[in-house]
Amino acid sequence: MNDSPAIPLPTPAPHHSPAPVPMREEAPVLKPRYAVLDFARLMAVFMMIQGHSIGTFVMASQIPSEGFWGAIYVWLRGLTSPTFLLISGIVNFVGIKRDEEGRVLPRILRKRVRRAVVLILIDYLLIFPANRVWDLFSLQPEQWFAFFRVGTLNIIGVSLLLVTALMAVTRSNRAFVLWSLAIGAGIAFATPYVHQVNWFALLPAYFAHYLSFKGGGSFAIFPHSGFLFVGAGLGGYALRLLRHPNPWKFSFRMGEVGLAVILTTISAYLVAHTWFPPHDFWVSSPFLFWEKVGLSMVMIGLYAVLFHVTEGAADFYSRLSRKNIHIYVAHIMIIFGSTWGWSFSRMWPNTLTLAQGVAATALVIALSYGIGIGIAAAETRRPDIYRWLRIAFGVGIAYVLFIGK
Repeated sequence: MNDSPAIPLPTPAPHHSPAPVPMREEAPVLKPRYAVLDFARLMAVFMMIQGHSIGTFVMASQIPSEGFWGAIYVWLRGLTSPTFLLISGIVNFVGIKRDEEGRVLPRILRKRVRRAVVLILIDYLLIFPANRVWDLFSLQPEQWFAFFRVGTLNIIGVSLLLVTALMAVTRSNRAFVLWSLAIGAGIAFATPYVHQVNWFALLPAYFAHYLSFKGGGSFAIFPHSGFLFVGAGLGGYALRLLRHPNPWKFSFRMGEVGLAVILTTISAYLVAHTWFPPHDFWVSSPFLFWEKVGLSMVMIGLYAVLFHVTEGAADFYSRLSRKNIHIYVAHIMIIFGSTWGWSFSRMWPNTLTLAQGVAATALVIALSYGIGIGIAAAETRRPDIYRWLRIAFGVGIAYVLFIGK
């Protein structure tokens, strides 16, 4: 029998939460302010809408085209597509995701290709030359020729396919940036040489329109695809600016670099403009290309300033920016109509005064963005209604294509 004294058991401590252990504070993760880019894209579309509206509704004699303010207006109109393409290039870089081996994720590539194809198809639907698919067989050659002209959505789609192909073959973002800048610069340099060739004598009209303005089109791979490539090349730099703690860094630095590009381009023009073959400066000059790049960067910087003034609506801008194409298509349908639809241009074909044209433009903007806001709200709040709207739209497109108006 053990006679050793009993060892008293410890009294259980009362239940209580352990004292908090001091945690080492970690620096907050800085997320890029993507809403700045969303807002800039919305503003670029806004500029497109007002340009198309004023140019369609107002009498030519009242559209400012001379003097200081006329020059400003003409320049701003000429910057709408380059600015949108430049922003789209930046956004395309920001959205790149790669695996451990450096390959862009297949779902990203599929999404880009699908978007590009949809843009091209929408562009051709907007200018569809017949009442029904079956009527295409009776079109005259000149109607086919006009149908194949390259439009805004078409050149964006084709340029996006080219940039996506570069994404697929590069194995790092650094390589993608360098190749994008090199290809963009190459397109600018080659533009006056490409436009020396009579492509319509060498290729079918469908392909020739992508390489020449001589068929009456307003867009071509040379130079317009170059803006998307340069934008993609600027994506890495833009992303660093968006991650900077100072929210104004992006706007001011984009403006500064844009001004530097403009001044460098002017200096280069004074020295080297005779080095290229004779060409139309306003159509195919590499110097005009880089001047538009610089001015577009300045415009993006100004859009960013306006964004920061209204930053409380950042979430709204991001949601609405996803419906940019819907807004663009809506304004085309409202202004120009289609084979199957009525349009404002049939009421006011360059017959309004400038004041009346501004009012009509405000109406088009309100309707176009109203449609975009409605679609975005339905997608977010009533996905069931949004799904049925998409189905109804698809059925409607099929009806007019195969049954007709």
